[in-house]
Order: sequence, then structure tokens, then C-alpha cells
Amino acid sequence: MRNRICLAVFILLSFGLKAQHQIKQKPKVYFDDTEIYPKFPGGIGAFNQYIEQNLGWPEGKKSPGKVIVSFVIEKNGSVSHARIVKPFSAEYDVAVLKVIKNSPKWIPGFIVKSGSKMPIRKQFSVPIVFSN
Repeated sequence: MRNRICLAVFILLSFGLKAQHQIKQKPKVYFDDTEIYPKFPGGIGAFNQYIEQNLGWPEGKKSPGKVIVSFVIEKNGSVSHARIVKPFSAEYDVAVLKVIKNSPKWIPGFIVKSGSKMPIRKQFSVPIVFSN
């Protein structure tokens, strides 16, 4: 009886070791896909210029600070799902959201897979700094 229990434990342990060995194997990675990120028309400099020209200080406020905003560039280049990730104050947060939501359409991103382009949605998080 004792030999049977030892044999059963040995068999269970060997299956467990085999299962652990399989889990540790690294999955194969294929690099045949290329992701092209969405772009603001004119590039990052034009995006910074758009923010500077369209984002004003909230009425009666002049406190330096930073707001982090997240948004999605859709497959057609439009901006959606804008939300504040790191707030500064309600007035500043509303001003940042307004500017991001009114952003012109971006050049959409896509993935090149097997020679064909597939449009993608892409999320961005951007810090907006208010400074004197």
C-alpha cells in the first residue's frame, strides 16, 4: 500500500514538473506586423502649436500646473474618449478637455499585416503644462 502511495505521488509530481516546464517556455513572437501611429497634421510641433494657440488660462486663474489627458484617435482620425487622467483643478481640466475634443482630425494609424493596411484605434496620454 505504501509503495502505491509513493508511486502515485511520484506520478503526480512528474506531471506537475512537466506542466511547470511548459509554462516557462517563451511564446514565439512574429515581427511581420508594422504599426504606424496616428499623427497630428503637421507633426508634434503643430500639435504643440495648436495647444498653445487654443488653450487659454481659465478665467481669473494664473496658477502654474499640469493636467494629464488621455484620448483615443479613431480609425477615421477623429478624437474620442477624452478624459482627465491626472487633474489639476476643475477649471483647468475643463479647458484641456475642450481643446482636445475640438482638435482637428488626425492622420489615422494603421497596422501593415501581410502587405495590407488595417486602420487602428490608438490611445494617447499627454501632459498639458500651464506655466508663466
